[in-house]
Amino acid sequence: MKKSIILTGIAIFIGGVSAEGVNPYYTINAGAMIVEDAAIANSGGSELGVETGYSFGIATGISLQDTPVRVEAEYFFSENDIDEVKVSGGSMELDGDATMHTGMLNCYYDFTNDESPLIVSVFGGVGFANIEADVGLGYDDDTVFAFQVGLGIGYPLNDNLVLETKYAYFTTDDPEFELLETEIDAHRVTLGLRYNF
Repeated sequence: MKKSIILTGIAIFIGGVSAEGVNPYYTINAGAMIVEDAAIANSGGSELGVETGYSFGIATGISLQDTPVRVEAEYFFSENDIDEVKVSGGSMELDGDATMHTGMLNCYYDFTNDESPLIVSVFGGVGFANIEADVGLGYDDDTVFAFQVGLGIGYPLNDNLVLETKYAYFTTDDPEFELLETEIDAHRVTLGLRYNF
């Protein structure tokens, strides 16, 4: 249900991207999701050890004509293995994982230079993430507010297609599961293509 709400919101945005004064575009990307070790609340400093995982995403947006501003709706999926619990004086191995279904509304500002084909972008976004985790005690999930800021570099391959790489710092409100409360701070690095109409 929570995942459906995220996807429905993005679908509504997609339906409204065609309008006068804007240029629609679509993006697809994939890359690494680097989640920092997650502190467990009220545990005396214990942390979940999280391995680097993967992420893939799609987005649809609009470029505002005669401005460097873009607005987009983004969905991405990520998965990371949870391999240990770190406690004072040692650690315990785990065979767990965490997945996220995330919907974001992002705003970009593109910097261009007549002397270089590169497009440098700064961006930020807000949205919601449905986080599903298994730390060996069964699956549990929570939907929380999400926020990201980042930097991108694009290289036009032709008049419509842009090859782009992006870095984003991504964080959420602390998800509360049935047996524990933790935190999410992550770094997402992707390579993708953007098609401008």
